[in-house]
Amino acid sequence: MNHHVPDRVISTPETLVTRIHPIIGTVALDCDCRQRVNDSLGRFIEMEQQRETRRHLLSSRHQLAAIATLVDLLAELEEISWQAVDRSVFCRICAAV
Repeated sequence: MNHHVPDRVISTPETLVTRIHPIIGTVALDCDCRQRVNDSLGRFIEMEQQRETRRHLLSSRHQLAAIATLVDLLAELEEISWQAVDRSVFCRICAAV
């Protein structure tokens, strides 16, 4: 697995809002409008956090399925002899990895 961090800065929703907020603060907005902008930014952060949580959950489920497949294939491997005629289990193990 490659853990290389790209040269560009990785921005989270929180860091984006932190960077945007001072810019919005320089704009002359009335109190109601400023509060609506702040509320919108808060909702944006919440939605992005939910999206990221869903993405991590789906990734975890995918990894769980891959691990389960490997365990099943290893169980098959445990049951065969080195002299077995059907060596297709070795091909399935290699393909799963």
